Amino acid sequence: MIKECKVILYNEAVTVVDYDGKNIQFPSIAGDSKTVFVKCENGEYSICDGKEDVKETAVKKTAQKKKATVEETTESAEETTENAEN
Repeated sequence: MIKECKVILYNEAVTVVDYDGKNIQFPSIAGDSKTVFVKCENGEYSICDGKEDVKETAVKKTAQKKKATVEETTESAEETTENAEN
């Protein structure tokens, strides 16, 4: 969610903004505006330009198969045999 937030403190070291009653501290940002746009996603806050598209874009994941080594295959076969015997 993107919200326009009031800048409470701005100096060379940090910028503190008020996000729904919470003081959120960021590293110092360039500029001395009185408000900034803050994006909250999964409990993580970041400063954005306010024009970002809020909709999630679908990302196609490509999976690569892991090639098993001979040792891994042999160990797996031995574990399976031991489990079957017990």
